[in-house]
Amino acid sequence: GAPSAEAPLSWAIGELAVSVVNGARGYSVLVRWPLGAPGRLSELEIHPRRTSAVTVDRGASARTVRMRERATNPLGDPAFDDALRLGCALSVALPLLTPEVMRLVIVTDSLAIRDGELRGVVGSTALDPDQAVHAIANVVELAQALSRAAVTPAEMTLAIGARAHRSVALRLKSLQELEDRFPSGEVLQDALRVALTDPAPILRLEAGQALGEAGRDGLWGLAVDAHAPESLRVAALLALTRGDAGFDADEARLEGLIVPRTAPTLTVTVLRLLGARPPAPYDVGAACRALASDNEEVLLTAISFLEHRADPEAARPLTDVAEDPSLPAHVRERAKRVGERLLRPSPSLRVLRPAIAPQG
Repeated sequence: GAPSAEAPLSWAIGELAVSVVNGARGYSVLVRWPLGAPGRLSELEIHPRRTSAVTVDRGASARTVRMRERATNPLGDPAFDDALRLGCALSVALPLLTPEVMRLVIVTDSLAIRDGELRGVVGSTALDPDQAVHAIANVVELAQALSRAAVTPAEMTLAIGARAHRSVALRLKSLQELEDRFPSGEVLQDALRVALTDPAPILRLEAGQALGEAGRDGLWGLAVDAHAPESLRVAALLALTRGDAGFDADEARLEGLIVPRTAPTLTVTVLRLLGARPPAPYDVGAACRALASDNEEVLLTAISFLEHRADPEAARPLTDVAEDPSLPAHVRERAKRVGERLLRPSPSLRVLRPAIAPQG
């Protein structure tokens, strides 16, 4: 931009008025929107986290201890939350903190946005003037990115954030804000379909539940994902039972769901769901695999399931459990009792007929 006539360190850059002051620690940069902050930008407030210093006497020496304001973690982006804090509602900030804005907002040494003014301190660690100029340019670029976000429909910026924020927490919050504020429309549907393929399991769970029947395949993919947290796999499984199809796990899916040693809660949930649906020929085999667990709840749930199904094929696996000295005595006793019962032949019903009286 061109230097302003009023002050040699002030410039007009497009719709921005930029002032730079060389201070003892870096450069103080002030950016104003001469005609007022565009769109929702006047509502955005970002402040640096405060620090205070106290002197502690220890013998002949004095030590200064700096105490930093505790982060409230409003966004879930560690770099932002550690250095900056919001002074406005999250619903105000989310549509403005686009991925482009977030990339630039954390590179300043100190940043404050309030009443449509942006104040930043940069260059305190710069080694040469070129680095300082680059740092000042980043602040101007940030102001321009905020301008674009402030005049873009919030629905669009939230959808972009749900797809592209580097922070999983920010992507999730953007998606949820989009669901709450714009529950109908193709923008939300597109964002949900993209979220079904997000690397973060929590995003896939959110999208799968929001999409209903269209999200079932995504929920099944999460439920059998061995790398996803067990709690989210269980949540995906329970979400699947709410649809019209119910718990429609086939033999291949059960292979991924019965994981008694690494996901005992998931295995117990699956066994209970199996017990509540009509029998399938592969259910007993799946329950027998659960007997490989050393978890008491898994074992007791599997034994109860096999007792209810009364399939003789389960007798041998139950006997193995009964003979395992590492298991609790009451579990071994229960397995032994059920296994022996399954080995007994079923009693046959005899039809009693009246004796035929001899003739004559």
